[in-house]
Amino acid sequence: MRVRLLWITVCVLLVAMPGLAQDRMSDASASGVPIGRPESQIVTQVGGPITFWGDRPSFDAAFPGLPCEDWQDFSNVLLGCDAPANNGTSCPGGYNAGDILAGLEIDCTQNSGPGLGGLVIVPAGFDGNPSITFGSNFFVDNTIVNLNPAVEAIGLDIQCHFGSPSVNVDVFDGGGVLVASTASACANAGTFLGISSNAPGGVGSIVINDPSGVSVETTDDVCFGGDPVPVTLQSIDVN
Repeated sequence: MRVRLLWITVCVLLVAMPGLAQDRMSDASASGVPIGRPESQIVTQVGGPITFWGDRPSFDAAFPGLPCEDWQDFSNVLLGCDAPANNGTSCPGGYNAGDILAGLEIDCTQNSGPGLGGLVIVPAGFDGNPSITFGSNFFVDNTIVNLNPAVEAIGLDIQCHFGSPSVNVDVFDGGGVLVASTASACANAGTFLGISSNAPGGVGSIVINDPSGVSVETTDDVCFGGDPVPVTLQSIDVN
């Protein structure tokens, strides 16, 4: 009887905490209930004129006409892919070279490299996901969005699966310097976050991190562009 109760307890824990049952999103089964689209954000300014945007209409009005990557050229399947992913890479059964907008790259912090399956395609309808999304595959990993060249602004929907309702987002300029951080709400249905910079370094990359380490973070409708503020050259008189 004691053994049976222990087995039941283990099964309940695995259902309640999917991160215990598998290390990667691509190994998971569809489950869960959408937790809505919370909008609250807590902003921490590290340095530099960075602005965070909590709703897409306001962001779009400030930065109209930006090119957007919606991952709709990807196969609508739950599939692990190698990191990094950009315009020149491909994932067998998932996407082809050229399917990702030039200038955008998705990577991860711990499982980047060939044969590791560090990224995941999450199909529409999976765990309350409204459309195809793309990001880190491992629950303990973080999603990196690289922009080359750096841009003035980026806006995207962030999805969290099987984990925390919020994430930390670190913003780096084109030289790799951390310029700002924010805590953003996150949901499996997606929560918008916009970032713009008035600094010469622009926005070069962002890192999306679930501090609990039990959530997979993916992205959708990644809109980016605009030239960063040019560096002002100052003349120096030499006597």
